Amino acid sequence: MTGTQLEGPTVIGAGILAEAMRATVPPEYTVVVGEAGELPEIPETDGPVLPVLARRDRLFIGPVIRPGRPGCPDCLESRLVLAREFPEPMAEIDERYPDLLRTWRPPALTSAHAGVAADLAVKLVELDRSAEDVLPVMVVRLIGIGARRARLLPDPMCATCGSLTDDNPEDTETLRPTESVAHSPGSLRTRSLVDDDSFLPTYVDRDMGLVRTLFKYGRGVFPNMSAPLGLRNSTDVEQGIGRTPSYRESGAAAVAEAVERWGGMSASGHRSVVKGTFADLPEAIDLRRLGLHDEHRYDEPGFPCRRWTEESEVDWVWARSLTKDAPVLVPETYAYYRTRLVRPNLPRYLYEVSNGCAVGGSMPEAILHGLMEVIERDAFLMTWYSRRSPAKLDLSTAKTSTMPLLLERIERQTGYTVHAWDTTTEHGIPSVWIGVVDEGEREGRARFLCASASHFDMESAVSAGLLELAPIIAQHEDEDEETQEYARRMVEDSELCTSMLHHSQLYGRPEAQDRLAFLYEGSERGLSEPHPALTTGEPTDLRALLQSTVDLLAEHGLEVIVVDQTTPEHRAGGLSCVKVIVPGMLPMTFGHRFRRVRGLDRAYKAAAAAGYDDVNPDPHPFP
Repeated sequence: MTGTQLEGPTVIGAGILAEAMRATVPPEYTVVVGEAGELPEIPETDGPVLPVLARRDRLFIGPVIRPGRPGCPDCLESRLVLAREFPEPMAEIDERYPDLLRTWRPPALTSAHAGVAADLAVKLVELDRSAEDVLPVMVVRLIGIGARRARLLPDPMCATCGSLTDDNPEDTETLRPTESVAHSPGSLRTRSLVDDDSFLPTYVDRDMGLVRTLFKYGRGVFPNMSAPLGLRNSTDVEQGIGRTPSYRESGAAAVAEAVERWGGMSASGHRSVVKGTFADLPEAIDLRRLGLHDEHRYDEPGFPCRRWTEESEVDWVWARSLTKDAPVLVPETYAYYRTRLVRPNLPRYLYEVSNGCAVGGSMPEAILHGLMEVIERDAFLMTWYSRRSPAKLDLSTAKTSTMPLLLERIERQTGYTVHAWDTTTEHGIPSVWIGVVDEGEREGRARFLCASASHFDMESAVSAGLLELAPIIAQHEDEDEETQEYARRMVEDSELCTSMLHHSQLYGRPEAQDRLAFLYEGSERGLSEPHPALTTGEPTDLRALLQSTVDLLAEHGLEVIVVDQTTPEHRAGGLSCVKVIVPGMLPMTFGHRFRRVRGLDRAYKAAAAAGYDDVNPDPHPFP
């Protein structure tokens, strides 16, 4: 229904909201009002359009639509869906009663709410006219009266206003290391997200945020936090986890990990356009360098990955080799580990998770942290598959108080004994395997649990590993008899190890401890000195540190490749997001049948050097 313009704006829609808006909104705006959960059709106009939508127990004013500017009611709709508190039952309601929520006028909508909404619309118009680089939305609570201002992040994949550019090799030049300096001496971060007052408001909002809210996570020794992230085309929720000694730090870390996951899900920073075979594309990476699944797996019923050959048709995305300073093509389903949610028909040739994904305040920072994760997991798996006996670290040689305090708290509160092993490989970048052992053999407790970490300072790596391990201990407290019985069966039948949690449950069993014996047969050594770049007393030059690390790995025949996963949502918070790939390094996989060792000669050579004819056949114990 089209209203008539008197001295106010053109108003499309009817009811008390429409009348209130007509009385307050400036005449250059077109106001589109939906009092029954759905907006009328928005007209094409050269001027600004203000949507006003009543939906269930909320009233949403905005975002203001301007020609050529991303951000529209469809973007709002997608954010509202992704941020739902109970996505699965709400999806069932939507499917069963498709018109229920879209044609239902909220009974709590009163003239008082309309008056508040009209006043907020005026404020929103003022914000829209300013030079703010945000897209504000006013939210009114209809049960009682409450109002707040929220920030809408436009959806780059929106069918109405999204405008993804085609993926191209030239854009990978932004991945070249540029000037980047840490915010403080010894840090590997360009800024502190904890001290950045704009970080959490950019991403956390109960109605329309990438992260709906923050929760305390588990019953661990330290104050861990989780940040739930809704996924496109799915009722699944991905969790960002923050593991630090304080709730404030853990909250920021959890949101940062959730935002990282957002970039790793699917290509939403560009449109993938390259399709072809390895044989026909000279820039394409040889998948054999990434590690293939055991050959017989491809013939198993239900195995989700196809057998790859040089003639296989693949959808590719552009990445950049920092080692060769050249663009390279990587399979889209490898660069983005949940591509199947938005492109379910793409063939997948390799099982891959979030290996090497990271966010940072600069591109070098993000790449550096992604690279360290790849190195950490490779070091862990190289130790496992080779069964070499790593040196045990004497943690009493620590030079700072942080790590000893973390260690003491874990042992005192959990009753476990902590062990740390130096798993550093041929390149010399420090990596550690942290394990806890229940020497009291308590009933219902895992006998062994572990985690790993890598850092340019071994003492910092140990601290990071302890913080990773603490919530894992809590996760395995008081396991019921059914869980323990399944774990016993996994010891006898590795094929039953099919999920991430199964790996740690298996090695929590007393019957599996003999598989870990090689860990205790090495010598002991103290903690190594930090990398010189961290000991100058000046903020670390992250560009120089990254370049020297790339050069170091090249000396050992290892190439560093980076996929730019940065989306407009990342840029809104001043972040970069990447996936780092190092062909030849061992990738972490979960579920024993998904392991990828075939073709990775480093693992077989290390096993031979340790006196074995083959790599370790048992499932790994990570995390």
